Amino acid sequence: KKKMKEVKNKDELYDYILGFSVFNDITYPPGLKEDSYYAYRRDPADGKVKKMLMRGTHFRNKVRDTFAPLGPYIVTKDEVGDINSLGMRSYYDGKLIQDGNSEDFIFSIEEILLELSKIVTIPPMSVVTSGSVGYVNVEDQSEFHLKPISNALMVAEIENIGRLENPTIVDYQ
Repeated sequence: KKKMKEVKNKDELYDYILGFSVFNDITYPPGLKEDSYYAYRRDPADGKVKKMLMRGTHFRNKVRDTFAPLGPYIVTKDEVGDINSLGMRSYYDGKLIQDGNSEDFIFSIEEILLELSKIVTIPPMSVVTSGSVGYVNVEDQSEFHLKPISNALMVAEIENIGRLENPTIVDYQ
């Protein structure tokens, strides 16, 4: 709606928000390897300095043509209800892979936006994404990667907001 900067409280926050939508945060797994590097770090487990593989930036694995689909709707706050209590699910090739609720986030949507508005000016019509809920039956969330399947359907859905469906095309081995 309008430029957001240094918003003081949650009530005022909604004067700046046009609405909510579903965003699919696509990843290109080989890009993670290309941007990884080795560095010497102190291992928190034993305090010893070790050569460790570090994950690099997300440039190669997140910034690609057709990545970051958004939609299919923009839903207003009055249509959504409590944004901090929405069911969130995703499916890959028909299998449920994520299932949770926005109340599981470490920081609420409002806390994220209030803090962000202290750091940067958010222009009108900007898109701010928040992340997702955890994967189903996965112990180490940071190590989970989907197996690439061409012509699979990737589905992301958020209760009261919508369902976004995207076909997958794998162009690497």
